[in-house]
Amino acid sequence: LMKSGLSPVLYDTIYIGGEYEFQGAIRNSYRLGGMSLGFIFWSDDGVTWTWTEQPDGIGATTKCVTVVPGSRLDPPQDAFDMTSFLVTEQDVDEIGSDIIMVGGVAMMMGLAEGPLEHMFAIHFKPSAPWNPGYCGMLCVDSVFVPPSGAMVFVDMGGGAAYPTWDSPWCWSVKLLCGNPNGDNDVNVGDAVFMINHVFRGGTAPDPWQLGDANCDGAVDVGDIVFLVAAAFRFGPQPECCEY
Repeated sequence: LMKSGLSPVLYDTIYIGGEYEFQGAIRNSYRLGGMSLGFIFWSDDGVTWTWTEQPDGIGATTKCVTVVPGSRLDPPQDAFDMTSFLVTEQDVDEIGSDIIMVGGVAMMMGLAEGPLEHMFAIHFKPSAPWNPGYCGMLCVDSVFVPPSGAMVFVDMGGGAAYPTWDSPWCWSVKLLCGNPNGDNDVNVGDAVFMINHVFRGGTAPDPWQLGDANCDGAVDVGDIVFLVAAAFRFGPQPECCEY
């Protein structure tokens, strides 16, 4: 898991309002004529999420899956010349559990063998009911979905193998107040974000409470002043507000 748009960083804790991507890396010692990989996202304690649509995203409704440029899977229509790269979404209502399947089938080329390589990503933004002391968990695991079945690799002759998977992966989900840009830190970027929002009609904090750095119940110029002072360490640091 990494923060979207940044160099790879492993996270044990992720923050509400930040945009993240779950990265899929594949290592295969022979050319793949097909694959079917299924992932289930879920939380048992109130964490929800929004699938973040990407300009080059793949999917029927979410368009939150991307292929890594320059990887062995790029372009996917060369590797999987019968189906390109399929994304199947099941029960993707962002509540309880969602399933995303990825894969493809080849007739001529297949996916070339090679070392462990990041090839695709699933993009999302965690959310939860506003609660200053909130801490929940979000988990991802492999999934069995008929008719595709288990996670499977198929060689060019049709022989099946089942990839190894370290699972499940779980992350703590918390609130970081005074962090409207969702970069997991309170810094000058948050002040710039608020200037763009308040004075230029830019993107609003999501949830809005992340922009209420001074805890006055509104998102306005007072929060910009507060965040500038906090960023340069001559003012108090934001705390999660009690409303």
